[in-house]
Amino acid sequence: MLNVLMIEDDPDLADTVKELAEERLSPVEFSIEKDFNRAIDSLSRTKPDVVILDLALDESHRTQFPGSGIWEEVWARRFCPIVVYTARAESVEDQLPSDHPFVRLVAKGPDTDEEVIGIVGGFSSHVQGIHAVEDRILQTLQQVLKDVSVHVFAGETDEDVRRDMLMRAARRRIAAVLDHDVIAEDRQLANWEKYIIPPLEPDLMMADLIRERAKPPTDPTAYRVIITPTCDMVRSQGPKVHSALVAGCCDWKVFFTKGANLAPNTGASKLKGKLPALLNECYADGYLLLPEYPKVFPSMTVNLRDLALVALENIGDPADEDKGFVRVASIDSPFREQVAWNYLQVTGRPGAPPCDNQGWVEMVVQAWGKS
Repeated sequence: MLNVLMIEDDPDLADTVKELAEERLSPVEFSIEKDFNRAIDSLSRTKPDVVILDLALDESHRTQFPGSGIWEEVWARRFCPIVVYTARAESVEDQLPSDHPFVRLVAKGPDTDEEVIGIVGGFSSHVQGIHAVEDRILQTLQQVLKDVSVHVFAGETDEDVRRDMLMRAARRRIAAVLDHDVIAEDRQLANWEKYIIPPLEPDLMMADLIRERAKPPTDPTAYRVIITPTCDMVRSQGPKVHSALVAGCCDWKVFFTKGANLAPNTGASKLKGKLPALLNECYADGYLLLPEYPKVFPSMTVNLRDLALVALENIGDPADEDKGFVRVASIDSPFREQVAWNYLQVTGRPGAPPCDNQGWVEMVVQAWGKS
C-alpha cells in the first residue's frame, strides 16, 4: 500500500487531491496535514512513501514561507519522493535540485491535481521496490534475534559484548543476504553499478576513486585509485599510514592500445571479436579499465604502474574545499577485490632470472611418450 502525506493549508484542495488519489491509486493511505507547524511531527508519525508539499519563497528568498522548513527536513533527513505543489512555482524552481527523478515541481492551476496524482502513481513501483528491500532486511534482523542470539548468549556473559556481537552479526547477515539476492536475481548489472556514490563508509577504502580538485571532473587524468589496504586507513583505530598509495588514471583508449596492444586502426570485426574477453576482465598488462558513471566521471584507464602517494589529510568530501583531492566513489565488492588482485599481478610476483625453458620443453616431450 502506498503511504502519501499531503502538507497543504487549503482544505478544499487537499480534500480534492485525496479523493482523486483514493480513486486512482487504490490501495493508498492518504493523510493530510493542514498545519505547517505540526508537519514535521506528521512526517515522523506517518513515515510517508511520498510527500506532496505546498512550498513558496519570496523573490529574494529571504522570507521563509511555512513549507520551507518541511522541505529542508525531507531533503536533509527524511528523504522520500516529493511533489512540490505550489501556486508560486517560479519562487522555488531555482531552489530545488534540477533533474532529480524523485523531486517534481507542479504549479497549481486548473486540473493540475490530475498531474500530481499521475506523478505520485509513477513513484509507486519504485516505492514498492524499496519496501521489498526493507522487508528483507527486517526478516534478516528477526533471524539474528531468533537464531544467532542463542549462540551469542551461550558463549558470552557480558551484556555490552553481547550487544556488539549481535550488531556485528546483523550487519554481516544483511550484507550477505543482499549480495545473495543480487546473484539470485540472475540479472546483469549495469557497468556503473559497481560504484558506490556517495561512498558509504566514513573512512577511505582500497579502490576508492579520488579526483584532483583543481582539475575538471571530465578529465580522466584528474583521477586516482587508492591501492592502500582499507585496514591501514581506518581513523578510529589510528591510521597505520599517513599517505595512500594511488594509481594514476588516463584516457580510456590507453587500456586498449597499450594494455591490449590493439592498433588504433583495428577493424571493427576484429575489435568485436576481442572486446568481450577484454571487457569481462577489464584488465590487461597492468592497465585496468573503469566504466563511466553517467554525469559524474568519464570512462578511464587506471595505470597500475603509475604510482604516487597522497596524504590522507589531503583527501576530503566535496564540501572540504581546503583538500586537494575529492573522494568521488567507492567500488563495491567483489570489484574492489578485483582491483587488489590486478595490482598484485603487476607488483606481487617475484623477479626470476631467465631459465632454459626450451631445454625443459625437450625433456618433457621426450618423457611424455614413455609414461
